[in-house]
Amino acid sequence: MKGARVRSWLPAVLWSAVLLIGSTPLFGAQTTGAGLEALLTWTLGHAPAVATLEIGQVIVRKLAHFVGYGIEGALTLRATRAGRTDGELRSIAMALAWTLVVASLDEFNQSFSPLRTGTPADVLLDMMGASTAILILRRRPPERSLQSPS
Repeated sequence: MKGARVRSWLPAVLWSAVLLIGSTPLFGAQTTGAGLEALLTWTLGHAPAVATLEIGQVIVRKLAHFVGYGIEGALTLRATRAGRTDGELRSIAMALAWTLVVASLDEFNQSFSPLRTGTPADVLLDMMGASTAILILRRRPPERSLQSPS
């Protein structure tokens, strides 16, 4: 049982690592902006106006926060539910606490990069994404093991 509980955390921990790698300069506005500009140029057939590119970049980056941390919340809820019988609220609280720690580390890490900006507003957006995913999943019962009882 303990091995199954540890394995249930693996996706959440790996996704946390992906999110924290995303807070490095490698995924800064300059890098993602170039990709977005290329996509818009290909889609529109011409280079987008600077204002269009800036607005598009903000939308894409904030949506990435919301979705990325929604995935984090879902994976962490799955992990906290594994093998537990002491209540759904405890699993939800643990999932939100884990997500808050990862989101805070993400923004703290960004504050040390000259190419990134760590903000409490992004932590709030991250928690909104995680909370939304958890609310959606809360309506579904926890996964049950397919193994027959011994």
